[in-house]
Amino acid sequence: LIRVCLPKLYAWAWKDVVAAVLELTGHSFWPELMATLTLSAILILGHMVPLFHRATAAVQERSSADGVAMRMVAGLGNLGLAVGFAWNYVASWVPRKLMSMKEVEAPIFVFIIQFLYYVVITVAIVCIDTRWSKAEDRVKKRDEEKRRWSESGHTPGQSDPVANAENSGASSPPATRKATHEARVMQEMLRDIVDDAHEALRRRSEQGEGNAQAPSESSASTASSADLDEKPADGVFHELEDASRNVVLSALHFVYAWAQLDTANALVFTYLLGCES
Repeated sequence: LIRVCLPKLYAWAWKDVVAAVLELTGHSFWPELMATLTLSAILILGHMVPLFHRATAAVQERSSADGVAMRMVAGLGNLGLAVGFAWNYVASWVPRKLMSMKEVEAPIFVFIIQFLYYVVITVAIVCIDTRWSKAEDRVKKRDEEKRRWSESGHTPGQSDPVANAENSGASSPPATRKATHEARVMQEMLRDIVDDAHEALRRRSEQGEGNAQAPSESSASTASSADLDEKPADGVFHELEDASRNVVLSALHFVYAWAQLDTANALVFTYLLGCES
């Protein structure tokens, strides 16, 4: 129970720090927006740093690198609550100003304003979430296509003669279809042989057996696999897009939760019970 509660305490502590910073803006819209954008940019850049990914992996895997420093770096992943609070402060600026006017002090008006804000923010968040979810699906599909092309020894834009022949197999003569089938079987056999060789090298490197040639072969296979996994020229842009998507969607989920909470409070405490605060 304590292990589960500690990350929440860490997140709420940062949320209180952000709340104190926003209080210094004097409840002005543009200073609040600039402070929120700055916090979001810092968190996005932090998610792009390789050290953050290594720290997160070390904490999740309980590896030997797991320590106080790594856990502090991995703590960036718990700042979604703070960013969500900041964005909720910005998004609810207009309804807060309206509800603070003397003309709308009646409980029914306060509830109507809060309910309308909840409807608007819900529609906006759902649209953004749906749009970015489709974009994430397209990214996964593109990465899967690149992986499939790299395994087949081709590059996107080149045609796979075996696959093309299979696709047009219905219109090909029997001899061509037989040759295509044999080529596909041979390709799968070669791929299995390469996978078995890599698995054998991995086991030998783990057991510490073999002569000096094994490490060189293992390093060569590692280098070749690293070449296959090398980031494209626009890898930084895609990484920035992924980090921005994760941070913004996490923040929007908290904005939606706070809008729900404020609407429930306005209904029960302000309208039904007549509480002033």
